[in-house]
Amino acid sequence: MNDPHVAAVFYRLEHEDFIDYEKAPALEGENDLLHFRLDKRELTITPKDHYGNDYEAREALENFVRSWEFDVAVESGKGQFSFRHVGTQVVDRNPDPGPPGLVRASARPVSFLFTVSEAQVHLSRGKYPSPPLGAKRNPDNDVAHKILQRLERYHQGRETLATVAYFAVTALEGSAPGSGGEDRTKATQYYKISKNVIREVAKLASQK
Repeated sequence: MNDPHVAAVFYRLEHEDFIDYEKAPALEGENDLLHFRLDKRELTITPKDHYGNDYEAREALENFVRSWEFDVAVESGKGQFSFRHVGTQVVDRNPDPGPPGLVRASARPVSFLFTVSEAQVHLSRGKYPSPPLGAKRNPDNDVAHKILQRLERYHQGRETLATVAYFAVTALEGSAPGSGGEDRTKATQYYKISKNVIREVAKLASQK
């Protein structure tokens, strides 16, 4: 290719067998980096900037995908909403002219057929969960993952929400750089969380 350009990146939505998105209408939107469309469990991400290969595109765009997965995991538990990369469409923005009558074909995503036994479907969702489109999030943050692990125990019925909330407060207060231990002020500054919010969560956790 003379001038390769990533036109789209494709993902497949995966989840537990007891979940069903068959009735969910297509969901689409955009942020500063990309436009997305999720339909029939196929996610198409169209970048707004130029990327010359799959690696560059996914390095820039996958934070959006992982943040989306992370938000759903916090709300509903792991395994209910995740994406697997299945292909990338790369086009030539400056192709060599071909002989007369030649038609150039662009790569297209693979279509998938999914079958789920009716006996396995227990939860039918009428819409896809919306992705986080506001401030940039970091789904790889170690403290966030530790809190998510405790939330997963709550979703499994192995822990109370109060103990998860208490852990979250102490983890945030103890992990802010320069805190030297439990420091609510530094935690609010570093994680950009209102001190009133942390104070209220701490109160609710202690009072159950």
